Amino acid sequence: MHFNKLFTFLKCFKCGHTNSKRFNTSLTETTNVLMKRLDLTKDKSQKLVEKCKLQRTEIDTLKETLSALESLGYTKEDVLEYPTVLKKTKRKLQEEYLVFQEAGFSNLNISTIANFRKLLNKKISTLKLMKFIPSHINVPENLIMHLQPKPVDFSAGDFTEEDMFSQIHALIVKRYLEWRLDVTSDEIETFFRIYSTHLKYKSLQRLCENIEIALDLGFTPKKLLSFGYLLSNDPNNPKEVLQKIPDLAGADMRVMFRRYPKLVTVPPGNFKKIYKILQEEEIPDSTIQKQMNVFTLSPQTIKERFAEIKEIPEMNVLRHSPRILRLILHHNRAKSRLSFMHQLQLKCASMCLLEHDNEHYFNHHVRNTKDTNVLNDILTLLKHLLNSNAPDIEYNLKKHPYHLQVPLVNIEKTCKHMQRSFSNNAIIRVAPIVLYPSEKIEDALNQIKSMTDLPQTRLTEAKKLNLALYLIEKDHHFTGDGVWEKPQMVEC
Repeated sequence: MHFNKLFTFLKCFKCGHTNSKRFNTSLTETTNVLMKRLDLTKDKSQKLVEKCKLQRTEIDTLKETLSALESLGYTKEDVLEYPTVLKKTKRKLQEEYLVFQEAGFSNLNISTIANFRKLLNKKISTLKLMKFIPSHINVPENLIMHLQPKPVDFSAGDFTEEDMFSQIHALIVKRYLEWRLDVTSDEIETFFRIYSTHLKYKSLQRLCENIEIALDLGFTPKKLLSFGYLLSNDPNNPKEVLQKIPDLAGADMRVMFRRYPKLVTVPPGNFKKIYKILQEEEIPDSTIQKQMNVFTLSPQTIKERFAEIKEIPEMNVLRHSPRILRLILHHNRAKSRLSFMHQLQLKCASMCLLEHDNEHYFNHHVRNTKDTNVLNDILTLLKHLLNSNAPDIEYNLKKHPYHLQVPLVNIEKTCKHMQRSFSNNAIIRVAPIVLYPSEKIEDALNQIKSMTDLPQTRLTEAKKLNLALYLIEKDHHFTGDGVWEKPQMVEC
C-alpha cells in the first residue's frame, strides 16, 4: 500500500509539473500577434492577454481564432468590445455560429457568440422578445430541416415556446441518433451522459456529416457509441486528409482512421507538421506506421517531448528503439516511472518497463528489485552504434553472465569510448568489452602497453581487447564481476 501511494504521488507530481508548462507560450509572442492583428499598442495588447488569460494559448490556435472571427464577418472593433471570444477555438466559433444559424437566429452579432451558453439556456419566447429570433420562426422545425437523411415520420415533439433552446436541441439530437444508429433510448441516454459536453452544442448539419463519414470509413453504428468524438468532430478534417494526404508514412489513411479512430479528429495541418518533426528526428516510416496515434498529440508537445528525451540519459539511449514513439505517447508516465526507479536506485530502465500499459507489470518488476535490461534493447543500441546487424553481436555478448545487468547508459558510454581507438568489427568480435567501465578498460590497455616482453605489433585489435578482458577479470577470479564499478564513499 505504501509503495503504491508513493508511486502515485511521484506520478501526479511529475505530470502536474509537465502539464503546467505544456502549452505555455511566451507573453511576447502572444502580445506581438495581437498587436499585429488587432492594431494595438504593446501595453494594450499585454493587458488583453492578461485579461483573457491567453498566456497558455498556442500561437497557431490564437491565429486560427482571429482568422475565424474575420471569416464570420466580425471586425477588430467587435473583438475588442467582446475580447472573451479570443478564448474560443476556431472550431468552437464555427460550431456555435452554425447552431444559432440552424435555429433561425437573425441577430448573429459578436455579442451573440460571446454569450452563446447564456442564450442557449434561455426560453424560445425570451429569445424572440430579445429580437434574436424572428417571431414567426418555428425553432424545432428549423432545426429538423438540417437533418440529413431524415426519417419520414420524424417529429419535433410537443415543444412550446416556454421550453429552453438547449432542451429542444438536445432532444432532437437524441431522437435523431436513436433512429440513425438504430439503438434504444436507454443506450442514447447513457451515450449522452458520457459525451454530453461534445454533443450539447453540436451543429446538426455537422453531426449528420460526421455520421456519414464514420459509416463510410467502416465504423458500425454501434461502434459510434463507443467513439463519441467521431460525432463531435469537425467533418472537414477527415475529408481534407483523405483528399490531400491519402497516404502518410506509407500507410493508407482510411485504414489508419479505422485502426486509430482518434486520428479522425486531427487537423490536416497537424499531420504534415508532425510528420516533418518525426523525419527530422530520423524516425523511420516503419516505426511511425506502428504508432500512428502519435499524430493525435500537438506538434509542440512532440517537439518538447523529443527535447526532454534527449536530456534524460536513460531515455536518450532508447531513441533508436522501434518503440520510441511509445515513449513520446506515454512520456509523462515513463518519466514518473523512471523517477521512482531512481528513488529505489534501480539503473536498468528498459523500454518495455517504461512504456508498458500494464501498471502491474511495472509494480511487480520494481517490487522484486529486478535491475535488469531486456536483450532486445541492448542489441538495438549496439547495432545502431556499431552500424551492424551481425548475429555475432548477440552470440558474443551472451557469453558474459551479466550481459543483462549493466545499464544501457554505461554500455553506450563504453562503446563510444572504444570506437575512438578500435574498429567496430573488433568490438563486435569481443562484444562483452562494452559491459565494462571505460576506466577499467583504459587501465588494462595501459598495462598491455607497458609489457616490454610482449610484441605489440603482432597484437590485433581483437587480441588487445581479449587481453584487456583477461587482465580485468583476473582480479575477480573470472566470475564476470569486473563489470561493476568500484564502490564510492558517499558523504552523508
